[in-house]
Amino acid sequence: MIRYSSETHIDSIGYQDDNRHFATLAKKTRGWKSARDSESIPSTSSTSSVGILRLYSPSGDQSRLITVSMDTTVEELCEQLRTDYIFLQIGNNQSKALPSSACPFRVLIDILETLGYSSVSECYALSSQPFLKHIFAFYLGQPHKRDEDFELLRAKAWIRKGKMMKRWTRADCLLYNHTIRISKVGEEDDIILLGGARVDRHITKRGESLRIDTPSTQFCLLFDDPSSLHGWITACRKSEVTSRCDLSDRGLLLVPDHIFSSKGRSVLTHLNLRRNSLLIRANSLSSTPAPLLGWVEDIGRLSLLQHLDLSSNRLGSFPPPLSQLSSLTRLSLSANQLDTLPIHIRLLVNLNSLDLSNNWLTDLPFQLTECTYLTHLNLSFNRFKKIPNTLHHLKGVSVWKLAGNELISFDVPSEIVQRIEKLDLRRNFLSRTFRILSPPGDKLEEIDLRDNPSLSTVQLMNLSSLRILRADRLQLTHLQVNGSSLTHLYASFNLLETLIVMPIPQSLHTLDVSHNRLSSLPDWLSDLSSLEQIDASHNLLRTLPIRLLAAPSLRSLHLHRNRLIALPDTVDTPVELIDLHSNRLQFLPSNFFIGTKRLRDLNISGNLLESLPSPPPSHRLRSLKAAFNHLNESIISLICSFRSLVTLHLAHNKIHFFDDSSLRELRLLEEINLSSNSLSSLSLTIPALPALRVLRAHSNLLETLPTLANSRSLTVIDVSNNRLSRVDTVRCTGSTLRQLDLTCNTHLTFNQSNGGTTSLDNRPLSFVRLNQLNDFSYGFSQSAGNKNKLCIQQILPPINSSSSLFGMIDGGSNAQIAQEIKKMVTGICTDECLSTCDSLSRSILHTHISIGPMGEKIGANVLLCLIRDSSVHISSCGSIRVSLLSSSPSSPLSLSHLLPTLEIDESEYTRVRHGGSILDENNRIDGVTVHPRQIGLTYLFPSVVPAPITVSTQLSMRMTNSQYLVIANDSIWRVIPDEVITSILSETSNPHVAAKSLQDAAEAFGCAGNASIIVIRLSPVPSSSSVSARSDSKGVLNSTVVVDGEETKLKAIEERLEKISQVIASIDSPPTVFPSSLPFSPPPLPISSPPLYSNLSSSSLYHIGPRGSLHSTVKDMQSSTPSITRRSLSTSPSLRWEDPLSHLPDHSSTVYNRNSSPVPSQPPPDPSRARFHAARNALQGNLRLNPPSNY
Repeated sequence: MIRYSSETHIDSIGYQDDNRHFATLAKKTRGWKSARDSESIPSTSSTSSVGILRLYSPSGDQSRLITVSMDTTVEELCEQLRTDYIFLQIGNNQSKALPSSACPFRVLIDILETLGYSSVSECYALSSQPFLKHIFAFYLGQPHKRDEDFELLRAKAWIRKGKMMKRWTRADCLLYNHTIRISKVGEEDDIILLGGARVDRHITKRGESLRIDTPSTQFCLLFDDPSSLHGWITACRKSEVTSRCDLSDRGLLLVPDHIFSSKGRSVLTHLNLRRNSLLIRANSLSSTPAPLLGWVEDIGRLSLLQHLDLSSNRLGSFPPPLSQLSSLTRLSLSANQLDTLPIHIRLLVNLNSLDLSNNWLTDLPFQLTECTYLTHLNLSFNRFKKIPNTLHHLKGVSVWKLAGNELISFDVPSEIVQRIEKLDLRRNFLSRTFRILSPPGDKLEEIDLRDNPSLSTVQLMNLSSLRILRADRLQLTHLQVNGSSLTHLYASFNLLETLIVMPIPQSLHTLDVSHNRLSSLPDWLSDLSSLEQIDASHNLLRTLPIRLLAAPSLRSLHLHRNRLIALPDTVDTPVELIDLHSNRLQFLPSNFFIGTKRLRDLNISGNLLESLPSPPPSHRLRSLKAAFNHLNESIISLICSFRSLVTLHLAHNKIHFFDDSSLRELRLLEEINLSSNSLSSLSLTIPALPALRVLRAHSNLLETLPTLANSRSLTVIDVSNNRLSRVDTVRCTGSTLRQLDLTCNTHLTFNQSNGGTTSLDNRPLSFVRLNQLNDFSYGFSQSAGNKNKLCIQQILPPINSSSSLFGMIDGGSNAQIAQEIKKMVTGICTDECLSTCDSLSRSILHTHISIGPMGEKIGANVLLCLIRDSSVHISSCGSIRVSLLSSSPSSPLSLSHLLPTLEIDESEYTRVRHGGSILDENNRIDGVTVHPRQIGLTYLFPSVVPAPITVSTQLSMRMTNSQYLVIANDSIWRVIPDEVITSILSETSNPHVAAKSLQDAAEAFGCAGNASIIVIRLSPVPSSSSVSARSDSKGVLNSTVVVDGEETKLKAIEERLEKISQVIASIDSPPTVFPSSLPFSPPPLPISSPPLYSNLSSSSLYHIGPRGSLHSTVKDMQSSTPSITRRSLSTSPSLRWEDPLSHLPDHSSTVYNRNSSPVPSQPPPDPSRARFHAARNALQGNLRLNPPSNY
């Protein structure tokens, strides 16, 4: 059955370029029936399933629905529909004619299954939907685009033909496809090919006209509407042929006719036909009439052509006539599925550059050596299993590009190596040891070995000319490099324990050895006069070379995530950026700021610092991140000395007040983060800071706020989780304020219910909300970071709704697509009955196919999470991840990732390569995205697909178990280790506060872009109990279960008191000593917060055990360890930290005290101590306990 769809009416003039020499306009359509007609296509198999196929007209404006079977062939369809071809277009970009034996409906089902649809019934239901057109579409005949090249203009005009004739005649003029048709009554039509004509504006006696000079005659067109002249001139000049012609990304099947005009053949030297769907005459269907001109072979007529780009056309074979282009110097044939090269390529005698990347080549013809001028040859991403012998004889090719092949070794004679200047062996299968033996006089300057997962040893000691070595993401345990000429050494993400470079690389400029196992850096780094960048982060460094901070040219120093206890005392360097976060630094050298006068960015978060050295008055520091330390209010005067400060991050310290009259001098300060301190008030000078935009002071002890409305620049104020009782919105909402967060102030009376957006003084103002649902509560936090806009959207359950759907959409750098996808997802999820992972996946896939043209060139990551019936169902498409944290009375909180890290592993890489794409040097697919699964980016199909990854897990329903879900974008997971997430959630039961603390940690540890976090606390509540919310000293919400009945309550208290007595008795018993060979972990990273047990006073010790677990040993140790200072538990650290490499052997066990250096190992704490804390915390508020005297 065939019928028209209710789409835009097709123009009455059809396009027939498949049977004409020159593509012009015809006056008839062909092959289209009216809506009343019906037609069925016979099936070759009576048992085949029947479905509906949508076929589009060549222009795409009209479509037909046809009933077909799985076995209906293209030949049968063409015969019944009186057409020559059926084309398949992918991503609204590339098109190919289906062979006569192909079954279109079977192809359709295969495409939908590749997208992620697993149900055949769903595929059948979607097969005829029009919104699939931007992903793929079937065309009756050759499709063409309605863009500027197919612009159609109509006008009535007076025409004068010839240079001598002065007679004007009336005619209808039509411009289309580089052609003007002039139709006169009673005369034959004139056709003007604009490709060989010259267009100009001309003044006649009748007025201003369009003059077109062709090789044979001249035309003047005087339009009835003078305003249309400009549009006609613009359209005609687009068709003029110049020496350079760019026709890339046009969806062309045939080369436009005007290219082959006499003018085109005489002037054209550069032709770009990249990313089209050009056809080769030899591959066309022989049973149908073929165009006479426009095939790829016809490009051989352009004898003056010098540069030709035919990449990404999927030609399938090398067109032999191209070898006739004797003037050709540059030829690009990448991404054309070529498996062989013809021997007559030798005729391209002037060829200088040949790009054969991303093909299927396994060998090269020896005749290529006759191209004596060839100097640039790209063989990347082919199927070479060994170095082609032809390459040995190409003496002019000094840059060997062999990335992305299947090479397992590099067996090249030493005399050949002498000619190589650059060697690219990225993403091959090189095994174990890579060694190059070259005699003196070699020219090899750069080697790229990245992403060879089996390579463990690199020995390049004899390459004296080597300047750049890239050896990232291998399995290196041994690296030996000649340093005579070395300027750049990249060896990150390996297993290196030592670094051998001989002789000393006096010319070294950049050193990247991050993510290894180095325990020290070479001393000779301090003496390198050219060294500007060092990245040794994520290692096991304990000390630094004595004069490293005196390197004369150092500009950037990354040493975060190590085990540094102190820095060298000698500091005199022009460094501009220092990153030392997540170490064990207890102090900085006294002359640190004096010796770093050019320092602009300093990150010392996550250390044990209690103070900072004084800076000189003229210091130009712009960014100071010192969060998660032990800093107090003594640093305020020091902060005021940095007059150029723009960003100040002091969250999670021990600051009790932040006030100084000199704060007014920080006139460039834009962002302050004072969260999780012990502030009882904010400085009155803060509103006077002229550039301040962001003020974060959540999780403090604030009872009042200054008049923040006086600020003329504040846009974000976060004072949640404090002790605010009354807030005058007029005094704290200035003219520029856009977001105010007052949540978790339990004593606050505020008339804005549960958040949302309201209007204040006729201005839109956003109030952050915190929602409590039946079985769980949740909180969230997000920030744009250093970007101008937030490109991440969150999906949260509506207020007063029973919905339990959460989600996150990351649009990368595009905020609009994230907003549109959120609207679509929420609308689709409202219509669908969500209950399982399959329903979530259907929602994601339906969003992908419904997003339309917006999703052709841009994409987004999407995650949906549904909590229902004690289960969590997750469907993810992209890099957003979710983790489950759970604990029980016998075990601390532990984290497990419910989704794998979305990286391009071996299986994904194989799929991407089969899809015709490559990975660039940054592992981006075709240089666009690092994520092989996304919504959108349909032009990269099938390399990028929306196929979701799903997972379901059961939740524990025990009241004694704590469970959390953390949903965050990729930037969060990259900078925050799992141990920090676990520690933060161990310190608070309020998910909103936890989300904010995670954002603080992300910013402190280097997250510069968008950050988005959702924390869900899963708290099953028995039906016989009621939950009452109360707050501790910081206003953090805790849930206390109160069982109905006084007798039951007293009995529960008696049982708990008995357990507490047992715990106290067990503490007095001798503890068990841990063996001294336990792995070493960094000391605790503190969050300064009011204690739960501030009335307890004793000495506090912390034993760092396996996997960074933190044990509190509270006992009078004065007699056994006199050096330990007694300290109240009120100063005990709140955040437990573990180094990501703590599983590595260190053969030592160390006990750390908050105020002292490492001390010898002490007996570990009794686990019952933790149970004592838990029991006492549960009883807090019901009765007051007086601890024994030894506490």
